[in-house]
Amino acid sequence: MLLLKTRLDESPDHESLRAYQRDRWGRASVEQGETLAIELSGLAAKSSRVLIDRSLFREERLEVIRERIRQYKPEFVIMYGMNERVHWERIAGVELSPDTVVKVGATLFALTPHPIAFGRTRSDWVTLGVTLRELGNRKIEPAVG
Repeated sequence: MLLLKTRLDESPDHESLRAYQRDRWGRASVEQGETLAIELSGLAAKSSRVLIDRSLFREERLEVIRERIRQYKPEFVIMYGMNERVHWERIAGVELSPDTVVKVGATLFALTPHPIAFGRTRSDWVTLGVTLRELGNRKIEPAVG
C-alpha cells in the first residue's frame, strides 16, 4: 500500500495507510477501490510453509490472471515473490527483473520481493511507487514480447 499511495502521490503516513487498507484495498467496485489483490495459487494456506501442492490448477490460474489483465487493462501490476518469477513472467509475457518496471501494451509490470521479505524497507516501496508514477505520466515504448 505504501507503493500505491506513493504512486498516487498521496500521504503515506500510518493513519492514511490504515484507512486505505480498511476502505479501499482490494474492493470489488470502482467506487470503493481501484486495486485487485489476487494470489498466484488459488489454494488456501496460512503461509508459504504450509505443505500443499501449489501446482494444482496452476495453468488455469495463470490463464485467469492473464485474462483479467487483458480485460481490465490495469495501469500497473505488481507481482510479489521472487520464487514465482517464472510464473509471473509467463503472465506478463516478458522477462522481469526485481524492482524493474517493464511496459507491456498499456500496462506497467513490476516484480518485487514479497512485502514481508527480509531486508525490504519503506524506502524500497517509495522508490518503486515514484518510478511507477513517473513512467505512468509519460509515454514510454512498450516492451517487445
